[in-house]
Amino acid sequence: MLKKLIQLLLICLALLFSGGVLAENGLELVAPGGGEVDLQGDVMKYYAAGSDLVVARWGIFTLETKLLEYQRDKAVLKGSGMAKLTQKEPRRTLVSDQIFADLNQERFIANGAVKLKYDEITDISGERLDWEHQTERFELEKNVTINYSGWKMTGEKVEGDLNSGMFTVYGPVQAVNKEDCMRAGRVIFDRASEKVTLLENPVVINGKNELAATEIVYDLKTKKISAIGLVKSRMIE
Repeated sequence: MLKKLIQLLLICLALLFSGGVLAENGLELVAPGGGEVDLQGDVMKYYAAGSDLVVARWGIFTLETKLLEYQRDKAVLKGSGMAKLTQKEPRRTLVSDQIFADLNQERFIANGAVKLKYDEITDISGERLDWEHQTERFELEKNVTINYSGWKMTGEKVEGDLNSGMFTVYGPVQAVNKEDCMRAGRVIFDRASEKVTLLENPVVINGKNELAATEIVYDLKTKKISAIGLVKSRMIE
């Protein structure tokens, strides 16, 4: 125990007297505001200095934040305040009030005002994200929104695969753009093919025309609609 405390103190002192830079086990930390050691909690804390944020780099990831807590024994980072995680390749960014990073498990948990930028025209937002980098699977909960090329899709939860670009939104789900409105209990968004599959009482409204069916597939690129099962259409007064 004493040996561990001495190690923590030496690391913190090294950080303070080396311009706020620490590098160990593939992790590089830059703390413009210096750092301190919580001996009771076995946690190291690093601080920003004004607009100069704390920066942590490892592998293909960079985490920037106002306050960074580092549990060395568990290899866990916790960024609080303007937390931003950037993945180099493929380029993706995650911003949130708070981001946890498990360096061993390659797992990220974000809480509060979560926004994940998937690509240049696709971003996903909500309140709580759980992302496993090894499988590229994620779950995003509470007031979720997918913005894509003029479309805004809202629901209660999103489960997705960042490799394939397949996102399942659980609802009630609503998707709108300048011309159309779609509603369903569950929606599958295939980003690669730019198609949306509406399930569980799906409805598509275009102007005064309403289409309902067992399943509806909407091609976002061609605007072609395919209806499967019991199909109903009507004019809205």
